[in-house]
Parts: sequence; C-alpha cells; structure tokens
Amino acid sequence: MLNFIFRRFLQAIPTLLVLTMLTFALMYMAPGSPFLTEKGMPEEVLANINAKYHLDLPVWEQYLIYLGNLVQGDLGPSFRYLDFSVNDLVWPSLAVSATIGAWSLLIAVTLGITMGMIAALNHNKWMDYTLMTTAMAGIVLPTFVMAPLLVLLLSYKVKLLPAGGWHDGDWQYLVLPVFAMATHLIAQIARITRGSLIEVMSSNFIRTAQAKGLPYRTIILRHAFKPMMLPVVSYLGPLFVGVLTGSVIIDVFFGTGGIGQHFVNGAINRDYSMVMGVTVLVGVMYIAFNAVTDIIYAYIDPKIRY
Repeated sequence: MLNFIFRRFLQAIPTLLVLTMLTFALMYMAPGSPFLTEKGMPEEVLANINAKYHLDLPVWEQYLIYLGNLVQGDLGPSFRYLDFSVNDLVWPSLAVSATIGAWSLLIAVTLGITMGMIAALNHNKWMDYTLMTTAMAGIVLPTFVMAPLLVLLLSYKVKLLPAGGWHDGDWQYLVLPVFAMATHLIAQIARITRGSLIEVMSSNFIRTAQAKGLPYRTIILRHAFKPMMLPVVSYLGPLFVGVLTGSVIIDVFFGTGGIGQHFVNGAINRDYSMVMGVTVLVGVMYIAFNAVTDIIYAYIDPKIRY
C-alpha cells in the first residue's frame, strides 16, 4: 500500500509541471497589458514597471523565476493591487470558500448517502419514488437558480435570514450560501448511492450472505457498504476541490468574498499573476485530492493496487 501511495504522488509531479507551463504560456500569450491605460503611459515608466516584475527578461527565465517562487509557496505579486501579493489576497478568501464548501460537502455527503441508501433499500416503493423525485428537483435547479430563490423566499418574503455578506462566518450568513451549494450535491450523491447499492445488493456475495442467515443490518454495513461507496468516492474526489475552492456564483451572488471573485476580477482587470496564482492553486488541489481519492479507492478495493 505504501508503494502504491508513493508511486501515485510521484505521478503528480509531471502533471503539476505541465499545468504551470501551460498556465504561464497562456498568460504570456494573452493580449494587452495590466499596466496600460486609456491615457497611455510613458515608455520610461513602463520599462521600469516591466523591470520590477521581471517582464523584460526572456520568457524561459521569467518561468524559472516564477517556478522557483512557486516552490517556496509564493504566488507572486498582484499587478493590479500594488500593495498586496497574490498570497495576501487569495488565502483569506480561500478560508471563506473552504468554510462554505466544507459545510456544504458535510451536509451533502450525509444527506445524500442516507437518502440514496433509503431509496435503494425501498426499491420501487413510494419512499424510493418520493426521494428520487426530490433529488431530480435538486438536479434540475442549478445554483444560479437556487440562490435567488432562497434569497427571495427566506430573506425578502419571510425575512428570516440575511441576503448576503460574510460577517466573520456567523451562522446566519452561512445558511443560504451553504444550502444553495449543497442542494445540487445532495441530489447527485443520492442518485449515485441508490444506483450503486441496488447493483451491489444483486451481487452473488450478498446472496451468499443472505443464504447464511446473516442479519440484514450486518449484510448492509459489513458487506454492501464498502463496494457501494466506490462510485461515490470517485465522484467526491474532484467534487471536493470544486466545493472547497468555492463557486463563482455563490461568491458573486451572496457577496461572501470567496476565492471565485478573485478569478473573475483578475480576468477583468488583466491581473495575470492573480489569474495564474488561482489557477495553479486550484490545479494543485485537484491533483492532490485526486491522488487521495485513488488511495481511498485502493483501500476500499485492493485490486486497484495491482
């Protein structure tokens, strides 16, 4: 198992190098400059700015400087906010997005797996139809529809919760963004869990356990639960990063100040270092959590190790 983990993380290194190279190349090829304005700028001033940010060096040398700083955890200076680095802007916002995402994922996994198991164990009964109809409603209502509906009903009509803001993560300001993000996830996880458990319960080893007279709860928890979780774990791997890094819709609509706003503002303001920093950060998290997902998958199904 340790050999599998070591090999899996080694595979992430070339992927990360390719990611940084492609991101850097795309930012270099992007038209325009973050320092040029409609009024123009004297060539001497522009030359000094380019020298400050090493933009006057050859591309390969710029990339090596950026890669060296990246290895040390430095995402570079912001081209638009001159008194701040990308780290200064991104890390507080990442904490906001991670808080919303962690609560959303916890609720989604708990309710989604529970709903899916109940539906599967009551296959083709009224409970199954009710839960899956509810899940389908959650799937067809995307976040950009659910968010304004929640604000309209719970903020303007009932006046129960604030419509937006963060206020250091007070629970009143967490409920709407968390619920808006979790609704779609609950529905997806519930449907995946239901289909997986129905398939597992028709397997030969489950019929053998039933023939031996094992209690139904023992069959579900000890024999069916692990194989049932295989497709769920596969789905949760990339989903985990996407949820923790936040949704642009959630950040913009609720004004929470998450990391999604920096990606949008960086693209609008031509703050290339910001866009590159957020892209690399999210890419690193995707690579890391996909590796973790593969390790969990291999733990559940030992055949994967070979």
